[in-house]
Amino acid sequence: MIQKRGKNKKGAIELSIGTIVIVVLAMSMLILGLMLVRSIFSGSTDAVESINKAVVDQINQIFTKSDNRLAIAPPSRIITLKQGSSTKGFAFSVRNKETTEQKFTFTIGLDPSFNIKTKCPGLTKKEADSWVSRPDGSFSLPPGAQLENTILVLFEIPETAPPCTLPYNIEVRKGTSAIYVYDSINIKIEGK
Repeated sequence: MIQKRGKNKKGAIELSIGTIVIVVLAMSMLILGLMLVRSIFSGSTDAVESINKAVVDQINQIFTKSDNRLAIAPPSRIITLKQGSSTKGFAFSVRNKETTEQKFTFTIGLDPSFNIKTKCPGLTKKEADSWVSRPDGSFSLPPGAQLENTILVLFEIPETAPPCTLPYNIEVRKGTSAIYVYDSINIKIEGK
């Protein structure tokens, strides 16, 4: 009987050591996994910040080189998107050239003079307008100032979108009155 108990104790100790080793290995794997996820997300955040800095620098450069009321990045004003993408767009900023503080409103939509039925068969203006992530908004600016935080507009192109080029208008108004500044940007949709 004494030998039997000794074997049970030895088996229990071996089982306890095995359990401890498994728990330690599992915790190590969990910690390493969390560190990996953290490094991936911090890397993507850094990339977004550098892109934002580049866009802001580009817009500031446009304002310093000219007397514009509106600056758009990219300056080519052509954005190529693939069907099913939602990570590209454009940024813009406005400068208040008036002598008093102004409240501005903006709208972004498909150019109403664009013949969508013949140039992009199967697509409607309502559908194309729904792809704009930020179709309108408002902000106030003191005299001579420009927006510090550029307005980023992304496009969410469905996989069923026909390959074509769509012109979108950017209208900025002082309050709700006359157009303060007006420009356009082209979205070129390509197949996958």
